[in-house]
Amino acid sequence: MQPTITYGLALRNQPKPHPYFHRPLHLLLGEAFQAGFVLDGLEEPAFPSDYPDNYLLSWGGNFSQIPPVLVGRPKLLAA
Repeated sequence: MQPTITYGLALRNQPKPHPYFHRPLHLLLGEAFQAGFVLDGLEEPAFPSDYPDNYLLSWGGNFSQIPPVLVGRPKLLAA
């Protein structure tokens, strides 16, 4: 629940770690809600369990229960 910064490697032989910024959803969305936005759509697409693992950065089927992205559609409420 706390904002954190950690460092890690995304690719093999990467020369130095890069930062990962974790922010809980209430911090990412809170200011938008305060400004009058609402979410009228939310998707958590994931790869199917039989997705091919042909690419270096592919999730393949290994993480079919963990969506790699969260997509929200904000809408401004009319005043």
